Amino acid sequence: MAGKVDWQQQVAENAKRYQDLNERVSRLSITEKSRDGTVMVTVSATGVLTDLVLKERWHPVPESELAEQIMECLKRAQAKIPDLMAKVIEEALGEQDSSAHLILADARQSFPEPPPDPASRAAWQAAEPPHSPKPEPQAVAKVTPPPTKQQQKDTAAQAAGTDDWDGRPFLEDV
Repeated sequence: MAGKVDWQQQVAENAKRYQDLNERVSRLSITEKSRDGTVMVTVSATGVLTDLVLKERWHPVPESELAEQIMECLKRAQAKIPDLMAKVIEEALGEQDSSAHLILADARQSFPEPPPDPASRAAWQAAEPPHSPKPEPQAVAKVTPPPTKQQQKDTAAQAAGTDDWDGRPFLEDV
C-alpha cells in the first residue's frame, strides 16, 4: 500500500510542477525595438504578437520599410523565446526532467536564432515567422453551369410550395 501512496504523491507533485510551469510560461513576454527605436513589438512565449507600438517619425517611411522593421523586431523577439523558456523550465522542473528537453527542442525549432552573417540574416528576415497564419487564398471567379431542367422544376416547386414532400421525417423508425 505504501508504494501506491508514494506513486500517487509523486504524480501529484509532478502535476503541481507542470501547473506552475504553465502559469510561469503564460506570463512570459519579450519586447524588441527597431534600431532607430520607432518600432517596438512584444510577443508571448508562444510567439504571438501581443503589442505593437509605432512612434511617429519626422519623415514618412515607405510601408515596405516599416513592414520590414516590424518583421525584423518580431523575429528577433521570437528567437529569444527558447532561452527565456529554458530559465523558467529549469526553475520549475529542474534540468533532469526529460519533458523539459522536449519542450525546449520544440521551442528552438519553432523560433530559431537569427544567423550572424548579413547575407544569411537578410534571408532569415525575409522568411515567414513560424506558426504564422497562411494568407487567405484570392477569390476566384467560379463559373456555374446553368441549372438543369430538373433543378429548375425543383426550385419552382419549392417556391410555389408544391414540392412532393409530405412532411414526414425522412428517417423513421421501422
